[in-house]
Amino acid sequence: MFSGQNAIELKKYFEENNVVALKADWTRKNPDITRTLRDEFNRSSIPVNAIYPASLNKPAILLPTYPLKKEHVIKGVKLSLED
Repeated sequence: MFSGQNAIELKKYFEENNVVALKADWTRKNPDITRTLRDEFNRSSIPVNAIYPASLNKPAILLPTYPLKKEHVIKGVKLSLED
């Protein structure tokens, strides 16, 4: 998703904040992924970029799709860490 210096900086930021990066594959139309896209994000297509807070009591934070910038990701992580 990111390359060069942005990738290096995000990797460091993730490590410092205990963030786990995940990538979901929708090559085969999986009904669970379809339901999540619809119910959590009101979307019917990909890509979808989101931050899931560690607390199950907080909703996922939807990030912009295009152009997704390093600053968007950092802001989403910061929001997910707020009490």
